Amino acid sequence: MGNAGKIKSFVIKHWPLLTLLAVWLVFAHPYFFKGLVPFPSRNLVDFFAPWNGFYGMSVKNNAMSDVITQLYPWKKITIDSWKQLQIPAWNPYQFAGYPLLANVQSAVWTPLNLLFFIFPFNDAWSFLILLQPIAAAIGMFLFVRSIGQSKLAGLLSSISFMFCGFIVVWMAYGTLVWAALSLPWILWSLTQKRWIISSLFVAFSLFSGHIQTSLYVIGASLLFSLYQRKQVTKALLGLLLGVVIAMPQLIPTIRFYDQSVRSELFGKLEVIPWNYLPTILAPDILGNPVTRNDWFGHYAEWASYAGVIPLFLSFFGLFVPRKKPKIIWYFVLLMVGAITLSYPTPILDAVVNLHIPILSTSSASRIVILLSFSIAVLGGFGLDSLTDVWHQVNKRRLLLYSMLWFCIVMFIWSMIIWGNLFWIRDVDGEKISVAERNFIIPSLLVLGTIGLVFMGLIRQGRVRRAVCIGLFLLASIDMLRFAMKWMPFEERAYVYPELPVLTYLSKEHGFERVFGNFGNEGQSVFGLYGIEGYDPLYVRRYGQFISGAGDGKVGNLTRTTVLIGKQGIYTKRMLDLLSVKLILHARGDGRNIWAFPYWNYSDIAVSPSYSDEQYEVYRNEGALPRAYFVPSFMTGSNDQELLDLLFSESTDLHHTVILEETPEEFVSAGNGQELFERVRITRFTPNEINIDVETNTSGLLVLTDPYYPGWSAYVNGKSTKIYRANFALRAIVVPMGVTQVRFRYDHWFL
Repeated sequence: MGNAGKIKSFVIKHWPLLTLLAVWLVFAHPYFFKGLVPFPSRNLVDFFAPWNGFYGMSVKNNAMSDVITQLYPWKKITIDSWKQLQIPAWNPYQFAGYPLLANVQSAVWTPLNLLFFIFPFNDAWSFLILLQPIAAAIGMFLFVRSIGQSKLAGLLSSISFMFCGFIVVWMAYGTLVWAALSLPWILWSLTQKRWIISSLFVAFSLFSGHIQTSLYVIGASLLFSLYQRKQVTKALLGLLLGVVIAMPQLIPTIRFYDQSVRSELFGKLEVIPWNYLPTILAPDILGNPVTRNDWFGHYAEWASYAGVIPLFLSFFGLFVPRKKPKIIWYFVLLMVGAITLSYPTPILDAVVNLHIPILSTSSASRIVILLSFSIAVLGGFGLDSLTDVWHQVNKRRLLLYSMLWFCIVMFIWSMIIWGNLFWIRDVDGEKISVAERNFIIPSLLVLGTIGLVFMGLIRQGRVRRAVCIGLFLLASIDMLRFAMKWMPFEERAYVYPELPVLTYLSKEHGFERVFGNFGNEGQSVFGLYGIEGYDPLYVRRYGQFISGAGDGKVGNLTRTTVLIGKQGIYTKRMLDLLSVKLILHARGDGRNIWAFPYWNYSDIAVSPSYSDEQYEVYRNEGALPRAYFVPSFMTGSNDQELLDLLFSESTDLHHTVILEETPEEFVSAGNGQELFERVRITRFTPNEINIDVETNTSGLLVLTDPYYPGWSAYVNGKSTKIYRANFALRAIVVPMGVTQVRFRYDHWFL
């Protein structure tokens, strides 16, 4: 056989895989052929400080700011640590320091981090994002083929799943989708009785960066095993083994969750209203953030679109009087369950009231991944059911089913024309116009599908094959249109570009911290230590500490953010306590209320140490060092007393630390001699800080990093107790003389 014959044989054998790759390549072509990256870089430089002072441009999608402020920066810290042969356990750049590995979204353990050891960072990031839909498609194809679908039906299911709403809107994050796409791989492993592979994919899902999604995946896999009733014990043990493998992630995360404010906040979040149900058929009927005309709901959280054609066909298999594979009813139940737990129902209320960790504190709508998955699978079975109907020439069934869909389309059009958009209030002409425009394509797809289905009644094999191929092609075009409309591919040059002000801050901050109207997008990527943060998980005690800067009292904590009020009564004292040495001020902020009033404080330099056309940097000379020695302490018996002592003008923070207990090993010098002390940080990494202390009296060494379980301290090689100091920070007792101190995050896994 010549080369041409081998190629032909390969194509014939692997045409489904090649088809999926071709569709994926159409989606990913801006990266491969235009040099663009799947990252919202234009949104970064247009909206986020300090870049927004220097750039201004059009932005395609401004609805994925978490990618800019969280996912990409966390990935950079993670990879930098791994490349230094350190476990990425601690993040020193947000919240004055907090767990990185225990924050599951950092995806420290995912094997996909190997991409960053092979490719430059932005290319590795691009592959991390772009490989998600093709991995989802291949897993889906293997699974649906294993439960009896034809190749073409399997392709339809795969296309539907790889570009369904959940996967498309979360693709740029590089976490949730990897956690979700493990589902078809796990189910395929279970059908093939490959228990070890199922274990590995369970662990992979848990390592991918979104526990809530992984719980849905594991729950669906567990129900699948029970539904199949085949070697259930082995299947369950395989799933359990996957959870055990993921313990290096789960144990730290559980402890962090317990230390966070999220563990106390239960409620119904992101529940999809019934008015939003038509978006399953027409995803943009109520607008789209990309076109800036969305006006109802939360598109990025509620998207459950799986394609018009798969949706049309998903119920067709149930409508046809044929012997149905038993497995179909599993997906019907999964679909009903997903709707029940994402829309307002008594069952959802009951789940929330049970106060189940994670499930009762997170967005209910994210279970729509199981809805879209079920529609995709049932759509494939529906395509296979068509051939049975055509062979039976059952025009009556086809006509009834088609009329049902025609009535649904006409009902929606009637509501649009009459100005009643699904009983949503405050609908004006502009919103009606959006609905009209965005329902045209779904309507045409439904009518086109009906027409193609009736063409299949022509008793010619070629015509029927052409109809099936036509349905697949229409579905592919529809799903590609949906995905490419949402996903940004933008210039590499705008991915966290260097700025002179950032270069200055990076060189000048030393071990001290930086403060201003900018966040983690400028901190973690450029190695700047900050005191604020945005994360679903943060240390509760630290949040309480920062809240006291306003009026000296512990305030109400938010679910995800810790921000210090610029005009708080004790904001300046808080900055001093947290070693904030450099203050970034945007010239455009002037002396407005949202700017920190540095001009009111005598120990902040009058003249900026750095200045350009957009920004100034001022030095805070009153800031305490990152590590410093004090000869004395005071204690408080409750949180309010601690804050009162901390913010009292009579408390000299340079010589006194506020503790919650009296250190047993503390020995008061009381020799009356003038204090001599010298503290020098000799080594600073995220997981370890070494400090040389020289003093002529015993006392306490204060480290202005948050107190958190898992940190150990050693004085001259001997373990010593870390005390919670200044409400939320750390202190240890040190003896007189020359002392070597080491703080290590030894017990990150407990």
